[in-house]
Amino acid sequence: MNFYIRIVSIALLLSGCVYERDYSEVLDISQLKNTSFVPTLEQAIDKGKNQIYCSTLLFAWNEIREESSSNIEIRKATEQLIFINESTLFRNSLSENEINNQVAIEDDLISAKSEFSKSLPFIFHFERNNKNLRFGANLVESFGFNGSSPELASQVEVLFYCSEKEFAIRLKPKAEDQEVLLYLPSKTSGSFEKLLRKLNQSIKTFSKSRSAEKDYWRYYFSEQDTLSIPILNFNLEKNYNTLVGSKVAINGKEFTVQEVNQQIALVLDHKGAEVQSEAEIGLVTGEIADLPKSKRIIFDKPFLVVFKKKSSVNPYLVAWITNAELMNKK
Repeated sequence: MNFYIRIVSIALLLSGCVYERDYSEVLDISQLKNTSFVPTLEQAIDKGKNQIYCSTLLFAWNEIREESSSNIEIRKATEQLIFINESTLFRNSLSENEINNQVAIEDDLISAKSEFSKSLPFIFHFERNNKNLRFGANLVESFGFNGSSPELASQVEVLFYCSEKEFAIRLKPKAEDQEVLLYLPSKTSGSFEKLLRKLNQSIKTFSKSRSAEKDYWRYYFSEQDTLSIPILNFNLEKNYNTLVGSKVAINGKEFTVQEVNQQIALVLDHKGAEVQSEAEIGLVTGEIADLPKSKRIIFDKPFLVVFKKKSSVNPYLVAWITNAELMNKK
């Protein structure tokens, strides 16, 4: 008996006015040397690569698991498939009314689909190229603002600012239940999961100093401050060939993973972000020092981007950006 599992996941995030954009032409991720997808948050971060995660792949696999009454046994598989089957870090990243999950069984075919669309407009657009931003060896396009700009500053919360080498902010779209976190760490932790845990612990620790007069400057924008974020733009697809041939048993019947595909597209600029993801899986039987009073919140070193609901610990989209491969070059 042959089982084919198709997983489709689409996410749309807008932080300008509500609009749609044309994505760049889809590119096979194998043509990029320094970018990869990861299917779960538990996997190790490759310090030399951009890495992108979206929870929809796990939502779709979960549809299969629920359809089989959780009776899935991994018999011969790569570490990635084991992580996919065991991961729970996607749960509640999106509520039932935010994501459309479907699973259908027809003869020897299992079709699972997970998709979602979001519009997250900012009330005010950020300034484009407010600073000449260099990421590594590349001069790249960017957005943000300089000095004190009450309108734009109202859309940014400084979560903590240790120095120019470590800080985090929250971008606040019009939708009050959604947030985009950007974190520039001084060191990279071993996985997305560990990096997110470090981010959350730092937010909790530094929140105690927000009301201290001596630390006021850390959390509010002054005329001397600068915010600059690189523009991201990509449309990528990946075939998870390393998963092909893995053996799983569903309700006692053994299957071989035949196909695992995923597509993720993202545009993040002065107007906002737009994301789209599609995936397919086929199975066949068989510490802080003295600081200056101005802040340079400039994302010119490896940083983390997190899309999530405020009410959920788990994010639905995470990207680790360590090189300019996904940026618009000047």
